[in-house]
Amino acid sequence: MQQRGDFEGYTVDAFGAFRDKAYSLNRQVQQLKSSNAIRREEDKLKEAWKRNEDAGVVDSATAKLILNELLERAKFARNPPADTANRIAAQANRIAFLGTIGFNISSAVVNASQIPLVMMPLLNGRYRKTLGGMAATKAIGNASRLITGSGTSRKMSRVDQTLDNIDAKGTPSIDNYYEFNKDGVFVVRKDLKLDKAKIEELERL
Repeated sequence: MQQRGDFEGYTVDAFGAFRDKAYSLNRQVQQLKSSNAIRREEDKLKEAWKRNEDAGVVDSATAKLILNELLERAKFARNPPADTANRIAAQANRIAFLGTIGFNISSAVVNASQIPLVMMPLLNGRYRKTLGGMAATKAIGNASRLITGSGTSRKMSRVDQTLDNIDAKGTPSIDNYYEFNKDGVFVVRKDLKLDKAKIEELERL
């Protein structure tokens, strides 16, 4: 529902969209099923309390307290409250998570070091005989330089692809080297003034 202006803000890959949404859709289906099951149990509790109250076999005041507690728990399970206090608590939880994981120096170092620590020895062992030396190390270094040197300039397609693409800001990414032409084909951008060797490498990729 978010306005995206004059350029495409969606992915045309239907299977990819289904793959990304399948978990969410399945969760919603299960949530509906569970909500119906909880409502059935609520009805049974109310009917049982009413029968017992009419028969006078239990202390109706105490039973009412228990019934209300169970109904409140059922309501919470079906539809967790989204009031201000709960939203603040949820936001505080996200901030705490980001603080301990996202902005944790040791966590960032460990995650950033996984490729060189784990993959370089494996790939060097695999390709040393065919390519010689530290081929994998050089290849990963070249790939890293390709991404870090991509800048933050992007070309975004408009909804009407017969119009020129829009300049946009992004983050360093290999996508920054490419754009869609008027036929919807993914091509290397010509406005970046890349040398021939780099263009050939990007076309191969």
